[in-house]
Amino acid sequence: MVEQQPRHNPLSLQLIVLLAVLWLALTGIADWYFGIVAVALALAASVWLAPMQLTRFSVPGLARFVPFFLVQSLAGGVDVGRRALHPGLPLDIHDCRYRLRLPASQARSVFIGTVSLLPGTLSRELDGDMLHVHSIAGDPTAGLQRLEHRVADLFGIDLVTGA
Repeated sequence: MVEQQPRHNPLSLQLIVLLAVLWLALTGIADWYFGIVAVALALAASVWLAPMQLTRFSVPGLARFVPFFLVQSLAGGVDVGRRALHPGLPLDIHDCRYRLRLPASQARSVFIGTVSLLPGTLSRELDGDMLHVHSIAGDPTAGLQRLEHRVADLFGIDLVTGA
């Protein structure tokens, strides 16, 4: 007996849902017609630029990640704005090397992309499993660990085993 292949890729559907939720979280429902175009373009770019198999994500993990993402985005924006308006604020500059525990996958890409949303941080370079992070707000290690746990939760990854 031949097993019938599904007519759609469930991983593409998950990516569409993830992109749509991110669009709604960032812009609200008012601009949904732009959102449809943005999600379609983001999906096409994702498939074209990163054709590797998409890692499944956890819906409960997404529900926990979105508020964390929004709060960290706001905190990062406020921090940068505060430093721009008050240039006399002290800078506590650190260049840190952070060993990634997330496997090389979309989860790692999401982590690296969102590091720059943490207050005062910027992903600088990836060298194997070592991420170089620049910070103007002190040692970012604790924030990086929290973010890595949130991303692992989003993708249903156990950081101990990497699976």
